[in-house]
Amino acid sequence: MKRMKLGTKIVGGFGLLLVIAGLLGGVAIVQMKGVEDDSVKLADEYAPEALLASTLERRVNRTMYIMRAYNYTGEAKFHEEGAAALAQVNETLEALDKLASEAVHLVKLKGQLGDAQEAIKTYSKLMDDTVRRVEAQQALAGEMVGTAEKFMAGAYGLLKSQ
Repeated sequence: MKRMKLGTKIVGGFGLLLVIAGLLGGVAIVQMKGVEDDSVKLADEYAPEALLASTLERRVNRTMYIMRAYNYTGEAKFHEEGAAALAQVNETLEALDKLASEAVHLVKLKGQLGDAQEAIKTYSKLMDDTVRRVEAQQALAGEMVGTAEKFMAGAYGLLKSQ
């Protein structure tokens, strides 16, 4: 080392710095490629999954509350709104199914989507049961009103005769 000229030492040191910088750049490129893959998974799979899952939750809750209003009031407009809301739920489930079939990394979604679809089918059947029961309840209420009118007419007739 002592016999080398100063220029040779400077060129050697600079060359060593270039080799180190090149190695660090290569490591950075490899690391960034891994980050790129993760960000693509996030943007193409995980973010849409989270968005659709929250949309599904909102739509299911909306359907439930609308059908609860129908059950309490018996108003047909609530049943119509409930059917429309259920159609939106099914639309969201179809979007999730499409995402699950296209996505490679959403293993849990693929497994749980079938359970959700079965639960919605069951809920749809329960909605139909609710319609039948509300209609039966309204028919009974109509009969009760008719019977009450006959009773009151008889009671007023008795009152007049007394």
